[in-house]
Amino acid sequence: MDVLKTRNRSQLLEGLDILNSRMKLSTDVDNYYRALKAGFEGELAFDQMFSEGVTSGGIVLNDLLLSVNGSTIQIDSLILAPDIIYLFEIKNYRGNYRYDNDHYRKTNGYDILNPKNQLNKTLTLLSQLLKQWKVATPLKGAVVFVHQTFTLYEAQPDEQVVLPSQLISHLKLLNSQHNKVPQQVRSLANRLIEHHRDEVPYQKQLPDFHWDKLKKGLTCGSCKSFDLKLNQRSCVCLNCERATSRKNCLIENINNLILLYPDKKVTTSLVYEWIGERIYKRSISIVLEESFIKEGAGRGRYYR
Repeated sequence: MDVLKTRNRSQLLEGLDILNSRMKLSTDVDNYYRALKAGFEGELAFDQMFSEGVTSGGIVLNDLLLSVNGSTIQIDSLILAPDIIYLFEIKNYRGNYRYDNDHYRKTNGYDILNPKNQLNKTLTLLSQLLKQWKVATPLKGAVVFVHQTFTLYEAQPDEQVVLPSQLISHLKLLNSQHNKVPQQVRSLANRLIEHHRDEVPYQKQLPDFHWDKLKKGLTCGSCKSFDLKLNQRSCVCLNCERATSRKNCLIENINNLILLYPDKKVTTSLVYEWIGERIYKRSISIVLEESFIKEGAGRGRYYR
């Protein structure tokens, strides 16, 4: 399979990651953050299993955001095979659920709506778009549960629901497709990518935060820990053991600053404060000069 549109962490998730390390999130925001993070981890798990289990020809488009007849649809994974299109809605739910009156009820009484409802809405709107484009290729979809601890009791067999124990065998069914991808399939994939919309501005979705209340310091680009060991050229995280160069660590932290404060003028002094004064200003200035775009001159100089 040829992955034409890769999957990336959203800027919203990146922003919440940064804030989670530098302030205490409210309960509601923390729950939302954890759900976003778990969802992305589930999508990565699906991608891994898909790459290992599917070897036939086709095109993969991940994280598509499309506008259809005034409605917006978000597609986790779309597989364009030579003679069929598969749409996968990926869920990373954990624990025991019971199917009851079109709801998934957790053993603690917490209910979630049947994710098939969202799947079928997405399938309907995507079908309308393909019809407008005069694409007659059959379209199928399924909700895929990827976490091994997920169990759904009292559910009838359903081709639109793929449980963890069924996932590998379900993916292998895609291998029955032809290996050669026709040009019209590639053209459709490119057209879908052209119609992909950017995500909602993440700044509007982040919780309120204030410079003076954010914890300052140099953080790991992977786990966001402040527990870093710096030497002249390298940086090692004592929490996750990730090793990188001192320069790359600084660049990652500057990019975090820019993500949270896109309108701030990034100066040597601002970065120096942001990283808790852990790297000398002279070294910060060199990295800013080498890796960022300079605006202005003299005391009015800043970077972006």
